[in-house]
Amino acid sequence: MPDRRFDPQALTLDPALSGQPLPSPRRRLAAFALDYALLLLPTLAAALTFAALALRLTDATGYAAVKTAVFAMPREPQAQHALMRDLAPVLVRIDADGLSAAVKADVEDGNLDAAADRLATIDLLVSLDVGGGQPKNLATNTVRLALERLIPDGIRTAALFLVPAIYFAFATWRWGTTIGKRLFGLRVVRLDGRRLTLVESIERFGAYFGVFGTLGLGLLDLWRDPNGRLGHDHAVDTVVVRALPSRPTLAAPLD
Repeated sequence: MPDRRFDPQALTLDPALSGQPLPSPRRRLAAFALDYALLLLPTLAAALTFAALALRLTDATGYAAVKTAVFAMPREPQAQHALMRDLAPVLVRIDADGLSAAVKADVEDGNLDAAADRLATIDLLVSLDVGGGQPKNLATNTVRLALERLIPDGIRTAALFLVPAIYFAFATWRWGTTIGKRLFGLRVVRLDGRRLTLVESIERFGAYFGVFGTLGLGLLDLWRDPNGRLGHDHAVDTVVVRALPSRPTLAAPLD
């Protein structure tokens, strides 16, 4: 293998960058916050989808019971009993709010019919808490089926990483901006003026987590660095500039 040597061409700057207006730190942070706010529901939807698939593979009966409770709660006593019989183990597994110790004991003893009889007198409340706050007090004789508790920690973590990774990497690669950045008039460009590759966009997203590695101190570069470049900008030689509508892209030659 030939020896590698320093290549100054890799540090070439696009002359079109000179004098380009830069966003303020507040604008950068606002655009980033907006992007993550927009990702909240898609991320939760992905987590619930993954959790539903996992539940269906590991507990088809419990999956069918949860699906029925959410979308088509039966009214006939016999059908309700059958539903509660299948739903009781799921309620115990997620430690549903309002669930009595007697129902938990019945499930642990394998007496699902007794558990269903006890659940026949309760009001089942299906909820989805997207904020992760403290649960509100329940009315007497009410059990909450909290859908967010069906999401295992591993699936929750995967969704929290996967959905933003797809969003930020693809949007930055394809358009050079995200919805949040676009609304605030920002654009990501390479220092040499060429377009980011998909691999570089993925690498740029991965470098976001360097902020956690520095305990947040890396964000100070928004004020300390002359060009407001953060760690993920240094990783792939990018800079965030104020987009100028009159110029299609910084890399494109002018007519």
